[in-house]
Amino acid sequence: EIKEQRLRAKEGEILLLKPEGKFRPGYFYEVKVLKGLPGVEGPLGMSSDYKFNFSTYGLFRFLRIEKPHLKGPEDSIVLNFSNPVSYREVATNISFQPEIEIPEYYYSSDYSNSRIYLWLNLEPDTLYTAALSPDLKDRFGNLLDEKTNFTFGTGPYAPWVSTSGRWAVLEAYGSFLYPVTFMNIGKVRLRVG
Repeated sequence: EIKEQRLRAKEGEILLLKPEGKFRPGYFYEVKVLKGLPGVEGPLGMSSDYKFNFSTYGLFRFLRIEKPHLKGPEDSIVLNFSNPVSYREVATNISFQPEIEIPEYYYSSDYSNSRIYLWLNLEPDTLYTAALSPDLKDRFGNLLDEKTNFTFGTGPYAPWVSTSGRWAVLEAYGSFLYPVTFMNIGKVRLRVG
C-alpha cells in the first residue's frame, strides 16, 4: 500500500511520482492528486481533487488452448496467456508429441500478444500433447515457472473433389477415362448425357 502524502512541485517543474518499491503484479492502483497542487504556470493550484487509476500486468500464466479439437489439420491452434508473449518465445519454448516442425518465421518474430495463433503442419485425426517450458517469458520478462502440458486433436481433412473442368466430351471409340481427384468422399453421383 502506498501512503498518502502531500506533494508540491516547484513552479515550472513537473511532478513525478516515484513508488517506494516495485508495483505488485495483478494489482489495481489509484492515485489521488489533492486540490491546491500548483500547475506548471502561475500560482493557482488545482481547484479540485483529481484521481486516476491503473492496473499492473498479471502473473504470467498459460490460460488455455482455444479449440482443443480442431476441425481439420489446416486449422490454427490458438494459445491464450495472461500477459503478452512473443511468437519467438513460444516457438523456442514449446514442444509437441508427436513432433511438429515449427516454421522458421515464428523464431524471428518479436510481435507480442496474449493470444498466439500457430499455423502448423498438423496430421489429420491425430491427438497431440504440447508442453510449454518453464523458461517461457512474457514481454515483461516474467517466467512461466512451471512446465505446462495440454492436449489437442485434429479432425480429418475436409471433403474435397477436383476435376479438370466442369464439362468433357468423351469419344465413343476412345478411352472412357476422366481425371477426378477425391478426398474423404464416400459416394459420388455421375450424370452422363
